[in-house]
Amino acid sequence: MDVAQLVRASVCGTEGRGFKPHLPPEKALPERVKLFYFNMKFFVYILYSEHLEVFYKGHTNNIPARIKRHNDGLENYTKKGIPWKLLWIVEKETKSEAYRLELKLKNLSKKRTIELMLNYSDGVVGPDELLFLKQLSGC
Repeated sequence: MDVAQLVRASVCGTEGRGFKPHLPPEKALPERVKLFYFNMKFFVYILYSEHLEVFYKGHTNNIPARIKRHNDGLENYTKKGIPWKLLWIVEKETKSEAYRLELKLKNLSKKRTIELMLNYSDGVVGPDELLFLKQLSGC
């Protein structure tokens, strides 16, 4: 895979589907690609569907594109809950850190998920979402 293919694959939404590019030794990569690929941030997010009254937890390196995929019905698991509202997001340094947190979040009940978002309210995306979470919790 050449450098252009590597960058294109990283940008074009292949995250979350087992994509693992074969990277040449780091010294062989141009500096601009190293900055892009090795400084990539990952995000863990929680969405809410008012239609189904459920939370969805996931991770990605491109929040706007990922939420668009969920709301466009391109993801089988979330297709029935459209529209999805982004409530909470946290940044992680590596994909493995993001994935580990996602797995922990997926084991939380609805009540515990709300408590987590209220306890770590700096991850709540806005004041309206914070108010919404407080209403969901019964506060």
